[in-house]
Amino acid sequence: MKPTEPAPVLHIYTRVSTTAQEEQGTSLSSQEKLGRERAKALGFDARLWNEGGKSSNHEEIAGRPVLQALVNEIANGSAKHVFVYDQSRLSRNDNVASAIRYQCKKNGVTLYTKDGKYDFTNASDTFLKQVLDAMAEFDNAGRAERTRLGKLQRVKQHQWHGGPPPFGYRLESKKLVVEKAEAAKVKEIYQRYASGESVYVIKKYLDKSGVLPRRGGAWTGGSILKILENTHYVGYYIYRDGKSDEQLRVECIPIVSSSNWQAAQEKRKTVLLRKGQVNRTKHFYLLRDLMYCGFCNAPLGARTKASKNEHFYYCPTKERDWKKGIEPKIKHSKKDGCGFARSMNIDQADKLVWDVVIDIHAKSSLLKEEVKKQLIGGIVSPDTGYEATQKKNEKSIKLAEKELQRADEAITELEVEHRLGRTDAKLFPQIMKRLREQRITIQARIETLREGARNQAQERKWVDWVKAFGDEVKLKSKMTPEERKEYLRGMIERIDVKFLAETKEHRLEIRFIKPIVGDGIVLQKPKGYRLRKGATSKLVSLPMRGPPGKRATPVGNNSVTVE
Repeated sequence: MKPTEPAPVLHIYTRVSTTAQEEQGTSLSSQEKLGRERAKALGFDARLWNEGGKSSNHEEIAGRPVLQALVNEIANGSAKHVFVYDQSRLSRNDNVASAIRYQCKKNGVTLYTKDGKYDFTNASDTFLKQVLDAMAEFDNAGRAERTRLGKLQRVKQHQWHGGPPPFGYRLESKKLVVEKAEAAKVKEIYQRYASGESVYVIKKYLDKSGVLPRRGGAWTGGSILKILENTHYVGYYIYRDGKSDEQLRVECIPIVSSSNWQAAQEKRKTVLLRKGQVNRTKHFYLLRDLMYCGFCNAPLGARTKASKNEHFYYCPTKERDWKKGIEPKIKHSKKDGCGFARSMNIDQADKLVWDVVIDIHAKSSLLKEEVKKQLIGGIVSPDTGYEATQKKNEKSIKLAEKELQRADEAITELEVEHRLGRTDAKLFPQIMKRLREQRITIQARIETLREGARNQAQERKWVDWVKAFGDEVKLKSKMTPEERKEYLRGMIERIDVKFLAETKEHRLEIRFIKPIVGDGIVLQKPKGYRLRKGATSKLVSLPMRGPPGKRATPVGNNSVTVE
């Protein structure tokens, strides 16, 4: 008796991309039911391949693992009959659709849908499938474009573009309004962080407070940092259109004061500079916090291992990428790599930078003028005038923000009245124009006040520094390593370092906070003078001495090049 051959298998692939499809009769269960009915009518067995909720517009098939597995079955000849609700279930992306068509045609697969079938050994069916795929991609692109334009239009009308609002806000009439309970926690997060508490300490406090993050569960360091970097809380956010790259600034109701915001950003900046190099080092490094790789912009690391005679600054990017299993964005090679192919001796670099900065300080007319002002009482005491001015600025900003809020409410109210037909059609455009112009004026005033507050904070730091280090006579006295570091922080914004393979030297660009490089005095008739600003950067070179990265004797002044 001849053995019975197994029945062919109909491979049923199901997928939905939106909850709306559940309501339109194309749910996963509906697709599966139609597939099993087709298998029964054909006398086939059925095997289900359920992708669940995935978009058909993924650029790569790897984004849909179940479909990838089914295509593998097709490629090895195990799947000859495939069912989908309609051809768009497979893909609306032309690259993916073409790859699937190729495998189906190569392996003689028949594709079944609710409306019929496509035999890929038949030229007419193959052509029809290509046309339908093109139509599906066109339809998907049009839908995506309408969605994009809709978001852009909402943003231009000062409405929320979509998705859940940030923590501290809720949506009302498609606009962000403050959620009081959450906003109170946002204020506390900023106040605690600015006052010196770590993210870990703030997380423990929030977990005990009973207020949950938006997605429930416990707070994480990442969710707290996200709040600390979110500009919504200081009164605005930037919406960027992915296609046109157009950027729109959208105003919203602020939750934290500009001073608390700025204080938090300053602390974040300091922390981020040393991300991946938390202060668990046992060694003191004078310049590590100021140095960056001139090729990849990564903060430089430092390493000291007495057992290996290592004592150097280096770029840690390649090392970190290797640990994470990441392919380097910039290949490190002798020919055309990141460039920081040789580490830089710490003692030599510290001495070079210190000597150059001290020399510039001694020759700076601007610094001498600042010291002179201080001696004759020309600088306002930061402990008195600053605090009073800062409070005044904060009050002015709050009043302007309330004024901006009232202007927004007036615009919204006028728009509602107009749509209800309660305004004069001729006067409406003029009134709306005046309101919008008024809003722009208020917004500009707020920006000016905020910029003034930022500048004042920077000026206070400068005044404090001048009081501590301004007189070069003081620098001749012995300073501790920590005092030297604090002094350099007041003078230097950052140091960009490159290794030049051709000349076997490190090139350092020292960027100063003030324009003091080569500044001077210009005499004016009949008497008097004015200050001439100098440059803000200085290039110096440090030739390599001996094996790279090993401890070496500091080089003298005649061994460095200063430009």
